[in-house]
Amino acid sequence: MNDWKKISEKEEVLLWSIQNEIHYNSEKIYFGSSILRYKHLLNFFKSEKKGLVLDLGCSPGHNTQILLKLGFEVVGIDLNELYLKKYNPKWLDLFNLTISNIERSDLPFKDETFDYIVFTEVLEHIAIKDPIIIFKEIRRILKPRGIIYLSTPNVANISNQISLLFNQNIFWSPEIFYGSLDRHNREYVSGEVKNLLRESGFNSIEIGYFNAHSNWNSKTPDFFKPLLFLLTESGLNGKINYLFNNTIFAIARK
Repeated sequence: MNDWKKISEKEEVLLWSIQNEIHYNSEKIYFGSSILRYKHLLNFFKSEKKGLVLDLGCSPGHNTQILLKLGFEVVGIDLNELYLKKYNPKWLDLFNLTISNIERSDLPFKDETFDYIVFTEVLEHIAIKDPIIIFKEIRRILKPRGIIYLSTPNVANISNQISLLFNQNIFWSPEIFYGSLDRHNREYVSGEVKNLLRESGFNSIEIGYFNAHSNWNSKTPDFFKPLLFLLTESGLNGKINYLFNNTIFAIARK
């Protein structure tokens, strides 16, 4: 996946066709700010054998559409029905969606059901349940040699560090944090993510980094943002990955 940013014209059309189907402007903006994350997902799955995928925490449906257009069968889990308004209603007819709170109950599937589980931008929302318990549940419902594909914000990234230097908290403002379903309860460094997967029984764990504009700290002073872009695109990026990338990805097998 070294050249994961370079996708074909056909794949570009696939991604932008999904954006054109999004109904709400806020979700279109989110799609655009997350496009590099979607390219990374696309580049991983386009070379994988087709199978059954669970998109765990699938709102607003962008991952599911990519996977469906690549030829995978997809099942989704959302936290509650409030998230349904984020979808294009037509999308809900294209895959099986279950409403379930994974922090309050086990995953509602039989052992060894899925070939793949996608768990992107969800780990940071876990608040009351030990993530190891959730990862063990994920492992339970994966088939032998099944794969988990995970991404989560990298708390060590340079935009957070700059914000702290300017006395800005890296967490969301109180009016968003308290009572919001979208808040981040805890962000991680890559070593923690690897340990969680290892302690849950996963093997062949690959850990890496990339950037998604949606994961840069919005409180970073504006005059630093051009410099931030230059730094992340510089040769330093490959030497201090944890600092110059805002997103951690992990790929592991059962």
